[in-house]
Amino acid sequence: MLVDSIMQGAEKDVHCPYCGNENTHHGRVEVFERDKEDGETFMKIPGSDGRNRTFINPSKRRGAIRINFEGECGHSFRMDIIQHKGDTHISFN
Repeated sequence: MLVDSIMQGAEKDVHCPYCGNENTHHGRVEVFERDKEDGETFMKIPGSDGRNRTFINPSKRRGAIRINFEGECGHSFRMDIIQHKGDTHISFN
């Protein structure tokens, strides 16, 4: 699963990381928050009220955003946007 490391000023299409199919659709978005670094994780779903405590977080120490995708190929996958030491990382799984 490869993502270009430099995306400045570029628009990139999201393809299925398993088979490369270009027909993908984003779905539910999950926002992972911490009140402080290394603190408890809370998850919010945009459009819903409140937030819930969770033990799941794509980031080991900070906040993250997860976007769920369905490919027309039949595969499901997620894109995680993760903060780490001042950098922002994008991963697909």
